[in-house]
Amino acid sequence: MSNGPSFGITSFHIEGFRGIKDTSVEGIPADTKWIFLTGKNGGGKTSVLQALFVGLFGNRDKKLILEDGEFDINIGLRHGKSSYFKATTGLLDGASAGVNDLPSDDDLIRKTLAYGASRLNVSVFGEEKSAQSYSLFNSDGILLDIDPELRVMTYRSSLPELMYKDEKLVNLLKKRVEAIKSLFLRLMPNIEKIEVDVAKDKVFFYEKDDLGEKLNTAKNFNQLASGNRNIIAMIGDMVIRLFNTQPEISTPEQLEGIVLIDELDVHLHPTWQKALPGLLSEIFPKIQFIASTHSPIPLLGAPKESVVLKVHQSSEAGITVEKLDIDLTRLLPNSLLTSPIFDLEEIIPTANTGPKDLLTEDSFEEAMANEEIKNRLKKLAQALK
Repeated sequence: MSNGPSFGITSFHIEGFRGIKDTSVEGIPADTKWIFLTGKNGGGKTSVLQALFVGLFGNRDKKLILEDGEFDINIGLRHGKSSYFKATTGLLDGASAGVNDLPSDDDLIRKTLAYGASRLNVSVFGEEKSAQSYSLFNSDGILLDIDPELRVMTYRSSLPELMYKDEKLVNLLKKRVEAIKSLFLRLMPNIEKIEVDVAKDKVFFYEKDDLGEKLNTAKNFNQLASGNRNIIAMIGDMVIRLFNTQPEISTPEQLEGIVLIDELDVHLHPTWQKALPGLLSEIFPKIQFIASTHSPIPLLGAPKESVVLKVHQSSEAGITVEKLDIDLTRLLPNSLLTSPIFDLEEIIPTANTGPKDLLTEDSFEEAMANEEIKNRLKKLAQALK
């Protein structure tokens, strides 16, 4: 029995979509937790993510036409133990026709989420710019704000009259509030506590310093660093949308869906880049993540059940996608950077004066220890002359 996400892409074929003339990928394992897209800037990674979203979701989101033209996108899917097929065909008037054998196409559409590279703006209002697809297709997207959601759920769960009328709902709201606070604390190691203050109608975040010591200053969302805001904005939007589509569920571990993320590494320190893929798969084990990245660090933290797709672009073939059969569990950063995943020809610093100056140890600490030994030996040799 597979331990992978409930929903999962296992193959795709894209024709005529935003620079993609004709490209296919087959053989993505059914238990794949993460699909990483790599490739050069401007090489087409975003176009591939957009094509996958349209293939899963359709060509229209509310009043927005996502792609106006003729195209064909065919996606192989797994849901539970069963395999399915979904096709979306674009027409010249911006309409789309869908063909699929999914038991509930609407179920998949509602559980497909997408996030562009710009994801720091949040709002409580359901504007056009907060549409499910908007962030991936536009740079001025607005994500749903988890702050008022936490406040409303906390307030409602404390109402005596609601407890009297619907104890089950109250318990659900309480579980969701605690689960959301818990997942943010797991994702942001520099946050010590999250407090929902009903009296002040605010959510406060209490940070820790680099040594893990508590900082007593309470901050709201806008006062946090961009790395924290990036995590809160995107994951907050995720849980709002997925809880809305799965109203009986109380914890993130039960949520299912497919989540597409452009430039996963943006705003994040390398320690977070490495930790994030594994943490997200632990917190959301039933979700398949598909993300582009320019950094090798997220791949160091990738779960074992991960796949890398390399995106190429040429004037003749357009944008194409290649599945790389590379075992990520065996590669260190040097090997990752010089592998076909990133294509860096060499990793020697440009300002380096010669091979003898290079420190080739596995860690900085080991390199400094060896340098100290060398310096001591030099001094001893001089003293013996």
